Amino acid sequence: MNIKLDASVVLALTLSCFALSANAKVKYTPEVTNDWFTVNSIGTLPAVDDEVGGGKWIQVPESGDAWLVESIKVGIDTDLANALVYTNTTAAGPVYRIATTIKVTLSSELPTNNLADAKTAICVCTNGVNSTPYWWALINGSWTNLGVSPAVDTEYEIALDSDTTAGKIRYLATTTPGSGYTILTGDLSGADADGWVANSASSVAITQISFAGATTIASFAGDNYVQGYEYNGTIYDSIAGAASEASSGTGDFVIPVSTGSVTVAAATIPASWISSNGSGDDLAAKVQNLNETGSNGIAYWQSYVLGLTPSDANSKPVVQPEQDASPAGVSFSMGNVDFKSTAGVPVKYRVKAFSDSACTAHVDDGDSALASPGEKATASLPPSNVGVRYYKMEIQFGE
Repeated sequence: MNIKLDASVVLALTLSCFALSANAKVKYTPEVTNDWFTVNSIGTLPAVDDEVGGGKWIQVPESGDAWLVESIKVGIDTDLANALVYTNTTAAGPVYRIATTIKVTLSSELPTNNLADAKTAICVCTNGVNSTPYWWALINGSWTNLGVSPAVDTEYEIALDSDTTAGKIRYLATTTPGSGYTILTGDLSGADADGWVANSASSVAITQISFAGATTIASFAGDNYVQGYEYNGTIYDSIAGAASEASSGTGDFVIPVSTGSVTVAAATIPASWISSNGSGDDLAAKVQNLNETGSNGIAYWQSYVLGLTPSDANSKPVVQPEQDASPAGVSFSMGNVDFKSTAGVPVKYRVKAFSDSACTAHVDDGDSALASPGEKATASLPPSNVGVRYYKMEIQFGE
């Protein structure tokens, strides 16, 4: 049997509010692109130790296996043991893109030799699958059919994105550079599919690029992506740089915010609010300290998103019980908040059940589904023979 709790009992229970960590973003928002290495065109046949574009050639195929094409491309016809190899002499950042313009040709089989040290690779091969050429990628040490068929003997720009912190990669391709890529990796059936897949070898950045097969190479480049900070539509590479342009206090910052060590999202927060409510001697310090905790025990940026006043110790979300007709559940809403949807940070909450008043011993029964601001969350009541249950509200920022 279930016993319906009345409002007075619910209010006497231990209920509190805290933030859940959200999933980390693979790339930065906003972000700044820095050149890593660039080989825009290959005007002469490379030689070993030739330096170009922030790196150098460290291996060139034997005579007759590499030649100059149209004064701007190199043609090769070789295997991985005799590949054309370039190494970057500058360090890669944790998130980077390598883009290469090559002619797509069909491999008779999936390469297996000389791949022991490869972090990833891509090729086009039928491999006996319906005699149709598909993109194949080396992911987690195994070749994976990406399920996308390219046009053979056609020039493509292929991009590899890598995140060494998350250990993820994604491949993209296009026949018309500048007009947008087609994502090749990952489950692309969902509306939010972004192509990123886990790759066990990607915790360390790529340090050299090898070209093999029968193809032509026109250009390639590497770019590092670093965290940016936006003010009034302009992205800067530092908080100080963005804040220096915000002396009028009339624009909006778009900056990454965190829950614990996890970046939640890029929050849009007016400079005027930060100037009036933040902690620090100047605007740059106040922006830098948005992840710190205000007098109300809540991070400054979370106070903005929830419409709270961080300098007021009593300005906190209030858990409000909601009466309903269900005998098997108890409902709550989140009060004393003025949710700022313009911040761009999704907010949801739910109620969890505990068997102790300190709310440390979580039990499965009583958990509710995530609810949005303005909605109520309904938790199932436990059977009467399990004893007292205590409820706590959790607020989640981010996806």
